[in-house]
Amino acid sequence: MQKKLTLIFMLLAVFSYSQSSIIKGRLLDKNTNDSLPYVSIGILKKGIGTVSKSNGSFSLDMKNALDIDTVKFSSLGYKPLIFKIKTLKKILNSNPNIKMEESIENLDEVIIMSKKKWKEKILGSETKSTSVTMGFSSNLGSELGRKINITKKQTHILKFNTHVALNTYASIKLRLNFYTVKNGLPSKKINTENIYVDFIGKSGLLTVDLEKYKLIVDNDIFISLEWVDNQGDGQFRISSRLGTSGIKHKYSSEDNWRAVPFTLGYNISIKY
Repeated sequence: MQKKLTLIFMLLAVFSYSQSSIIKGRLLDKNTNDSLPYVSIGILKKGIGTVSKSNGSFSLDMKNALDIDTVKFSSLGYKPLIFKIKTLKKILNSNPNIKMEESIENLDEVIIMSKKKWKEKILGSETKSTSVTMGFSSNLGSELGRKINITKKQTHILKFNTHVALNTYASIKLRLNFYTVKNGLPSKKINTENIYVDFIGKSGLLTVDLEKYKLIVDNDIFISLEWVDNQGDGQFRISSRLGTSGIKHKYSSEDNWRAVPFTLGYNISIKY
């Protein structure tokens, strides 16, 4: 009897630990109380993170994190929130709702010369390979991207294109991100609006019309796709090729970027 009781207590302890390692909550707009979908959530410099669901709810497994680690909530158009995990747990225990405040940024005015004769070009890499491919990690919020060299001032980005080699999800939602480049790594986001991409089907071209976002750049950029939601289980892989242009990926929004010696089949249509 004593051994049986001891075993029961041990199992209860393990179950309690596994349950307590997951924190849950919901993200809301501070002024409107509207749900905030697809907010990036990550532990600084660690591959632990997730993205809030379409209703603002989130669930983050903290079993490989420490109470002294720092977690960051970030979303375009909102001021980031940063907490020590120990503090965040206390907040969520008393109230599962976390409210984010809008940020107002003054954007630089863009002057376009209407009489200019534009030239169009495709930059990046085109491939439909099904043998050399890259996929995301298991975390929502993981990103996969590459650098694109920009040689002309006032380069207007018109379209983004890539080829999906394999998709076994019923559907998948991605976020397209554009960054400046500093010391060879992605730095600050260029786009001021979230650019979401939905893909349904087993494979094929994924293209995004970008003209309405008025993305105009003078220097090299980094383009990434970020996994934010999906229906069902499966795989999602992007056509790539062998090369040294340097795919970069990270497991969560606040993870360090890591290099992979392949070239992603990302390309952009531009005019200059």
